[in-house]
Amino acid sequence: MHLSVREVLQLAERCFRVAGFDQGPARANAETIWWMEAYRGTGLSTLHRVLEELDTFDRTALSIDVCGEEISVIDSGAQPSIVSINPAVDLGCSLAEQNGVGIACTTIAAGDATLDALGHQAYRAGKRGYVEMTVYADENGSGAVLGVPEEPYPTVVEKRLDGPSATQTEITNIIDAGLEERRQSPLVQSLLTRAVDEQLAAEEHLLTTLLRSSLEPSEWAELDGDSGFITICIDPNHPRYAGGAQNTVEEFVESREAEFTETFHPSGVGPRVERLLNNGVQIEESAFQDIFEYSSEILAPEFEGSYQGAGSGINE
Repeated sequence: MHLSVREVLQLAERCFRVAGFDQGPARANAETIWWMEAYRGTGLSTLHRVLEELDTFDRTALSIDVCGEEISVIDSGAQPSIVSINPAVDLGCSLAEQNGVGIACTTIAAGDATLDALGHQAYRAGKRGYVEMTVYADENGSGAVLGVPEEPYPTVVEKRLDGPSATQTEITNIIDAGLEERRQSPLVQSLLTRAVDEQLAAEEHLLTTLLRSSLEPSEWAELDGDSGFITICIDPNHPRYAGGAQNTVEEFVESREAEFTETFHPSGVGPRVERLLNNGVQIEESAFQDIFEYSSEILAPEFEGSYQGAGSGINE
């Protein structure tokens, strides 16, 4: 059977509302499900897979452990990534607006079944005009996601790695050492300890360093510590990037295109979204029934009058 794109968004939002999410976070998570369907074709199947545990997802479990000028740390309360990806990218964009770069480091539940949703961060940031990188690692896998703002759909590329990326390890080490509280660009001070390319400004060299090391596995091949992801947002129009950061990222993505495990370019995403709009989203009827029944709980919450006949007390 087929659902309209609007129904995908509505059903997903209702499911998250039933699970106890407030309207804003429920809508944001529903948009993540829509993104997964539009880019990956996996949104509804993922929603169906986590349906039985959805009521254990808790947006209020998130808290900020560290809040620096460029780097903040979010404790997810062992929630899966779909709960924390939107708050993390929103925080990263907010820091980037002020400082040119914003980083949110987040723990996630072990064995997270929603890691495929991480690409939505690149989309969400890209729609706001931000360049975005996500590096992640858990027991099920490691990798990197890069996003470049484009219209009407941001470009999103992904690479699976054999272990945590060098970028993830380096930023984790900065936090463990408490260096994120340094004033005056702690990232530049911490990461650019070696000789830099004299043809590049320090900030552009920092961006190039982050990009390159995001696609390289760390010297430590296995996950050391908690599962988690790091969201890096770049404001390409910030004064600190005199040469224009977006061109640097675009050229990097083009030059390394053959390395990516997945590439979602507007030229491919656009026609797919058009087909979904015209033909609807395919779903197994049994999965639809499960999702619909779960989502329908929000339409008729129990109250005292629900046990009385229709119209009872209407003239009282």
